[in-house]
Amino acid sequence: MDLQSWGKSLPPSNPNLQYEESLVLPTNSFASDGTELQNELPPSGYISMTAASSGVLDDYSIWQSDDLYSLDRVFWGFDRFDSTYSHVDLTDSTGTSFPPPGTRSTDPFNAMPSPGPSERGQSTIAKGFGTNQCNTFSHPTPDATMSLTFPLPGPEDFEIIQREDSGHVHSISSTAYDKLRAFLNNYVDSKSSHVPPVEFFHSFVQLYFEYFDPLFPFIHPSVLGEDNLPWVLLLAVSAIGCQYSGVDGGAATSTVLHEVLKRAIICEMPDPLQTVSLPFVQSMFLRDVRMLFCGSKRQQLKLQYERNSLVTLYRSFAAGREAVSQHSSSAQDSYQDWQSWLDGESMTRLLCSIFYLDFLQMILLDLQPMCSMRDLAVHNLKDDKLWDCQEAPSWKAELESRKDHSDSSRQSNHTLPPSIFQRVPIMALYVQERIALDNMNILSRPASSLLPRLTGNIPIPVASLQMLATPLSTAIDSEFHISKFVSDTDPLFHITSILRKVPLRRLHSFSGWQAHTSEIEESEKSLEAWMQANEEPARECLWHAAVVFSTLRGQSYLSCHAPLCILIAAIYIWAYDKLSRHNIPKVDNRSSISTVRIDCLQDPTRIERWIKGESGITRIHIKQVGILNGSDSISRLLLELERVFLAQTAWSGLCGGLAFAVRRIIEGGHPSFQPE
Repeated sequence: MDLQSWGKSLPPSNPNLQYEESLVLPTNSFASDGTELQNELPPSGYISMTAASSGVLDDYSIWQSDDLYSLDRVFWGFDRFDSTYSHVDLTDSTGTSFPPPGTRSTDPFNAMPSPGPSERGQSTIAKGFGTNQCNTFSHPTPDATMSLTFPLPGPEDFEIIQREDSGHVHSISSTAYDKLRAFLNNYVDSKSSHVPPVEFFHSFVQLYFEYFDPLFPFIHPSVLGEDNLPWVLLLAVSAIGCQYSGVDGGAATSTVLHEVLKRAIICEMPDPLQTVSLPFVQSMFLRDVRMLFCGSKRQQLKLQYERNSLVTLYRSFAAGREAVSQHSSSAQDSYQDWQSWLDGESMTRLLCSIFYLDFLQMILLDLQPMCSMRDLAVHNLKDDKLWDCQEAPSWKAELESRKDHSDSSRQSNHTLPPSIFQRVPIMALYVQERIALDNMNILSRPASSLLPRLTGNIPIPVASLQMLATPLSTAIDSEFHISKFVSDTDPLFHITSILRKVPLRRLHSFSGWQAHTSEIEESEKSLEAWMQANEEPARECLWHAAVVFSTLRGQSYLSCHAPLCILIAAIYIWAYDKLSRHNIPKVDNRSSISTVRIDCLQDPTRIERWIKGESGITRIHIKQVGILNGSDSISRLLLELERVFLAQTAWSGLCGGLAFAVRRIIEGGHPSFQPE
């Protein structure tokens, strides 16, 4: 089924938007109509795709020849797995538009318990939320908007949640649960279902800290047990954690909680002049993560529409960060000292998490970053040992113990920030490199582009363009050296190394994602030429891809971005297996050929020798794929990729849509997310 036929099966398009296709990945081709722009390669001799790999020019050549820009590549999603989608709108999540502020409301939201004095606070990082904004918006009654149904508990669910209790939190706040239950009752059809009991929410919180917190560790477990815990934060944490639960209808329960969370965020949104609280921004961050990786086109569109809100709110309370960091300890009240320290540390961790999420969108979805590099500040991060303290006495004791050590000992033994916070500065460098490379691409385009019209058709020398990216690349090369990856299992770090050499748009086009046959052939030629001219970088990318594929395929619970990481890795393995001329040895005595299990290599010397081709003629092996032979090994790769997606419990919307698309490829079609 070609793109034109596929496009005719889509819902009627909104004339005000150009983003009606059912997308999951950044698109690689222009609109399939008479105005389609041709994918132009630079003129022969201007930038050579087949030149020997000697110098910076060849490293960037595939970037400079990558003209696969799209007018709508930023939007993605699955109409097939979003049954509520009928047309694109930018209203609230239930399809109801809000009138301007100033009208009063009789919405049942107003019957919710107002935050008490202990929840309000006056500082920038106040514990509670601001004034309930439901008083300034006119909301329809629940019956007029939506009626949600929680799945009924299965016979073994109570035993399951007992097994899922990992002990991260002793008990969640009963006060917060009571307020949350009252809020949920506004939307739940009491005739057919009931709000899950507190034991279920306790389990969801445990799962959050077990599987999601390691990636974004910005909420301290002790917060969930405090009496003044904001109920919206409990809702946000539960909506994420519920995805990992094995109870009957866990995915459906997560969807209901997420839908209510979106309404709660709207309800609690502070006025521009109000004090913004840390728990509110934490809740909004979790909402954005869920919307970004839920697999729904409608949610992705809405998130892009509201994308700047999180960054704006973060900046509104970042001004008070200096005052928090200057807090001096008090010997009289160690609990207050600990709480003040937690506030400051939580804020810094949240800022880094916001940057990390922004970088994820740049790396995996080709979205330009919203955060400014000037906002990046990680120098005040403390180590995990202090963060892991669950109560004031243990925190105070850990702090006191450090006074008995020298500065050098303290630095070597305790300053061990979590992986995400080690990654943020490196990812920031990569993002700047990407921006510079994109600028090189634009500036080096032939006379049909805009720039020559402004410069009188005077071409800009390639050497001048290289100056934009070379200093950044030199600075980042050492961070991406092979030796840094041997003990590093972070898939994003490996994927970033691949995408430094091969543009994401080129890989997607190669797979057939929103590409005509001619565009697929062009991508194959481009990748094949690059692999022939750059054998060592191509093999290095294959090693990274194999490590990611082997690591993630064995995980029962993938992180939110991991499905896109393993997808990119699989596409590159597919491309290398199909296009590289070095994967099938051409010798008579095949018994003398050794087999290299590249995903199991751990010695940096052996890895570098294989990358440089010093290991002689070898066969390449990857777990659950077997020997790469350029034919049936591709089928085995795609079948294993489909199995990984179908086996996932968490982020099921995203994984289910990707599995459907992979099945289309296996059956000989192009990836799509709607049946023909």
